[in-house]
Amino acid sequence: YSSPESSDMESVDDIDAGLAILESREWTDDTGEFRVVAQLVQVNDVSVRLLKSSGKFTTVPLNRLSDADRDLVSRYGYRVDRTASR
Repeated sequence: YSSPESSDMESVDDIDAGLAILESREWTDDTGEFRVVAQLVQVNDVSVRLLKSSGKFTTVPLNRLSDADRDLVSRYGYRVDRTASR
């Protein structure tokens, strides 16, 4: 996922404690073209925050995640709107 949404200015205080136990994994976008190894640290109505091994955060819109990644987010109790345009 690209730099404009990435930031190293944010702190670990932004991490959702309920998600902090999750291990890093490979996340893929809806085209299958972009991949990043990161830990899921926050979810809101429109995006996920991922913490990369570099220590930088990236924010990814839910509708840009692969189907498998949206399914994973849903399994943790977050509602994912599958009708959102891609």
